Amino acid sequence: MLQKALDLLSRSDVDSIRKGARLLAGTNDHRAIEALLVHLKSRHEMVRDCVREVLNQLDVAPVLRNRWRSDQPAERADALELAVPLSHPGLLEIYREAADLADAEMRRRVAVGLRHQNPGDQVMDLLARLVADEDRDVRWWAIDTLSLLETDAAWALLRMRLKRERDDSLRPFIEKALSPV
Repeated sequence: MLQKALDLLSRSDVDSIRKGARLLAGTNDHRAIEALLVHLKSRHEMVRDCVREVLNQLDVAPVLRNRWRSDQPAERADALELAVPLSHPGLLEIYREAADLADAEMRRRVAVGLRHQNPGDQVMDLLARLVADEDRDVRWWAIDTLSLLETDAAWALLRMRLKRERDDSLRPFIEKALSPV
């Protein structure tokens, strides 16, 4: 079955790729996960959605953490990019490390990726750091993620940020995020 699924994933038509992805649900073979990760960058939204659904059922975190540990910056960036649309608690290790990097683009990706995680203490701690980041765009994405979480902890972080935010272009964004509360 693994080989049949991998063969389907190697085709170029959307239906075959989706069928191959579904066949791999429940398989934690690293070859299957690697093949699925390639399709997270598909230009076809239906393929990305199907692959994301299957990957969220698999133990994708060890594969992405292995890429993250590379000494190649491009491989590390790719690991983070692939992690962003996924919902897996094992990815928090990558997010914690990336949130400490000097590269604001990497921190921005963390802020976006956290919206797909369970908003527990670790996620909220990371978002608290990112919403206070020195980079305006990182703060913007953290504010956006907090507004999507719709939890009491997220609202509290937004209210606290509103009191401290000095960027006049972000204050209305925070106020709008808080308006349904």
